[in-house]
Amino acid sequence: MGDFVDVYGQREKNEVMKDTWGHFYPKPGCKYYGKILVAVGEYGDLGIVKSDFPGLDNSPQRYELEHTIFDNRDLETGVYNVKCGIWFYKNSDNMYLINKPIGKLIKVQIEKVC
Repeated sequence: MGDFVDVYGQREKNEVMKDTWGHFYPKPGCKYYGKILVAVGEYGDLGIVKSDFPGLDNSPQRYELEHTIFDNRDLETGVYNVKCGIWFYKNSDNMYLINKPIGKLIKVQIEKVC
């Protein structure tokens, strides 16, 4: 016999996450603007030190998209101040059901602080 697959697993996960974190979810299709303070270590390790996006407190979707700041960017060792927007697509409340991006960072301005 072959392996069994839980075909409802992702749907159940999405429902549980909505029940738990749904009050923190952004409005689908909306854009939020804010700042991210990013540090790049000597050995290439990257980390978000602080971020502030009014209206997106503790949103799991915010967390997912903030970390895309490191995609396709080669940053030198240092600390960077990033001003940008987060644009959530209409499917952003189904992030555990789809294999597509739930949004993207827009109008990204990166300034090296030190």
